[in-house]
Amino acid sequence: MESAHTLYIGLLGLGTVGRGVVMSLESNRMQIETRTGCSIKVLGALVRHIEKPRNLDVSAFNVTDDPQAILLDPRIDVVVEVMGGVEPARSYIRQALLSRKHVVTANKELLAQYGDELGELADRQGVRLLFEASVAGGIPIVRMVQQYLTANRITSIRGILNGTCNYILTKMEDDGLPFAEALQNAQRLGYAEADPKSDVEGYDSSYKLAILANMAFPVKSLVSAVQRQGITEISEQDIRAAESMGCVIKLIGEATYDGQQVILKVGPRLLPREDALAGVRDVFNAVTLTADVVGDLTFIGRGAGELPTASAVIEDLMEVLRTPSPYWNEPLRSFSASESSEKGTTRDSSVTAH
Repeated sequence: MESAHTLYIGLLGLGTVGRGVVMSLESNRMQIETRTGCSIKVLGALVRHIEKPRNLDVSAFNVTDDPQAILLDPRIDVVVEVMGGVEPARSYIRQALLSRKHVVTANKELLAQYGDELGELADRQGVRLLFEASVAGGIPIVRMVQQYLTANRITSIRGILNGTCNYILTKMEDDGLPFAEALQNAQRLGYAEADPKSDVEGYDSSYKLAILANMAFPVKSLVSAVQRQGITEISEQDIRAAESMGCVIKLIGEATYDGQQVILKVGPRLLPREDALAGVRDVFNAVTLTADVVGDLTFIGRGAGELPTASAVIEDLMEVLRTPSPYWNEPLRSFSASESSEKGTTRDSSVTAH
């Protein structure tokens, strides 16, 4: 680092989450410095269109459309990837790690498919690959699994992992809206993309579930193994029928480990109202972990929007300040590539419906 008291970062992407990171760093600057004795400064941000109007003051850092201006800048300690998609994000992250820069990413699709490869590279380079923002928005579920339940054997993960779908189902229940209208509302509010397929077809939840399963269980979980169903076929009649039975419909991701294999499922489920997840509404996410010693732990928090995800990114930056060297050799994988090969397991880079 250039200064023992400043962490310099470069952003790959300056969309919703990137903007939230910049705004949050500025609004909480004094609190960060007071609590850590250090400051975090943005030096640059990669964008597609430099001249695009932005509701953000960017005068304090370099806005560029050249990725090398971020990846090769020797002053930058941490590359924060919030651009999404597999490529070119994967190539940029690899280059950052090879340059011995720490990486913080919110990219669940990339991590679900190539997290083991990138985690191994980060270990070899002696830098951190952190990804709290990739799962469940502002809920610190990744750090909980990685650091705080090491004395427990987790046997199941169950949760609402997609805030967009939860918002849509809530509006269908509360306001009697058809799916298409509830989706349009989500898009207008910025909760859903113009192409909402990843959310409403269950891909997004599948990525997040695979990431959590690979941290929690001692066998490899492939995204292609997820039994996936989205919410596009849920009708107003389904919502009312559930209501008449004292239930609600939620898109639930479930991973269970029986000591030999992991079963992964994402799909709409009928939940009785007394279920801990039934009352989780709007864009909130919730995750219940079941472990042998502590029992059930349920975490609830906002799962969509710029600030919850930005909060998780900043917490990862704080983790870099606290612990700049890798301390856990298996951040995203449950066994080595050689063991995977011996067991006949191969990486699958696509999501397949079952």
